[in-house]
Amino acid sequence: MRKMYLIVLEFAKWLASTKNFSKSTIETYIRALNALDEYIKQLSFGARGVDLPYSIELDDVEEFAEREKLRWKKVTTVNNYLAWIKVFLKFCNHKGLNVLDYRRILFAKEPDYHIEALEEKEMKKLLDFMRTDRSKDELVRLRDYAMWLVLTYGWLRVGEMINLKVEHIKENLQIIWKGNNRRLVYLYSDYIKVIDLYLFLRRREKINSEYVFVSHSNNSKGKPLNRCSVEKIIREAWKQVWVEVRPHKLRHTCATQMLEHGGEIAYIWQILWHKNLRTTQTYLDYSNDKLRKTQFLIPQI
Repeated sequence: MRKMYLIVLEFAKWLASTKNFSKSTIETYIRALNALDEYIKQLSFGARGVDLPYSIELDDVEEFAEREKLRWKKVTTVNNYLAWIKVFLKFCNHKGLNVLDYRRILFAKEPDYHIEALEEKEMKKLLDFMRTDRSKDELVRLRDYAMWLVLTYGWLRVGEMINLKVEHIKENLQIIWKGNNRRLVYLYSDYIKVIDLYLFLRRREKINSEYVFVSHSNNSKGKPLNRCSVEKIIREAWKQVWVEVRPHKLRHTCATQMLEHGGEIAYIWQILWHKNLRTTQTYLDYSNDKLRKTQFLIPQI
């Protein structure tokens, strides 16, 4: 009998070798499996679980999805869980295990997706705060400001930003994407200078790391920032300036502002590195909504 950790370890290796998934992406898959495992074990009083993949039934998965919805999770999030579970079952089938047919698992209907983006004046307010926040020492303030510039003007996801290495900082940013594909991210030269200044001051403090954005706390000095740390920094800025913002909202803001200033959707698709052009076209719906509201500014006679 295979133990949970053994089959999940095999699954993780398979994702890394065949899918070229990053460590953080693989961890999200494993979290979904752990949640499903915990739920099935509760139902069966410990008799079944993911360590016995052939015992997973369709009712287990559907009831698990319903429970996750009741735990105030978005339909999109629950569907992601289901997608990850389907990949796991597909892997088990590939290994010759007689498991539930992943094609029988159906996704829930998702509500219409609505893009949330900041207004330009909100962006300016946030960036001004990050540049001038005197509650932090100079090095930490400079790091956080450089981080915001990269997230805001570099179109990066948080996972890409925290894995950014010093060797990637040239006259532009060079990001290693999935499968070792390299893409260029252009930043204004003044913003590159901010990053260079941060790295210079960091070296002066004898803090050496191959990563650009690192912790400066005593416990983890020199270690790369993690996702939770970035979200905490952004949450603190949100509280200070009363502008609701999350990391991915910055990417939405970049895309919508580029469209509003005449950017072409095909180029924005390449910059964002979406797999599917349809994902990028979602931003057109946001712009059309603003167009409709603008037209209705004309008083009705």
